[in-house]
Amino acid sequence: MGLIRSMQRLTPARLNALAALIAVKTLDTAIVADTSLDPDPHLTVNLAASVDYGYEIVLNYGPSAGRLKVFVDSPTGATGSLVGVDDTAAFFSALDTDLNFTPTTGVRVARMSGRVLTAGAGAFRLLIAQVSASGTTTVYAGSSLRAWRINAG
Repeated sequence: MGLIRSMQRLTPARLNALAALIAVKTLDTAIVADTSLDPDPHLTVNLAASVDYGYEIVLNYGPSAGRLKVFVDSPTGATGSLVGVDDTAAFFSALDTDLNFTPTTGVRVARMSGRVLTAGAGAFRLLIAQVSASGTTTVYAGSSLRAWRINAG
């Protein structure tokens, strides 16, 4: 006796649920002598409740003596981790932890990726600031945040 499985129809709503969520910076954001973490005005996506997501963040930034501090902010109750690398170091961290990028000259690239399991729906976003209030640090247009469903929880 064979096992019979029910087939689900592939509807536009199901296809949309599988599509990656992508946010791309369209303008540069300058951080001038400011250590307060604030949401980047472009790098936010909304995640659904009870879903396991993978994500990737790519930042192009021009540091100053103030350097760059980022915080990956997830919906309330979410769990997960991130790994990342810039041109000076690699790191592993829990979500919702400050990360400090130390280069002080030139245009740099940082890449972060990981998984997040949501409890409730909400914004998944990048907060940015300087490590120390000095000069101007810029996060450049073209930086991006992308999240995709791994499975429904």
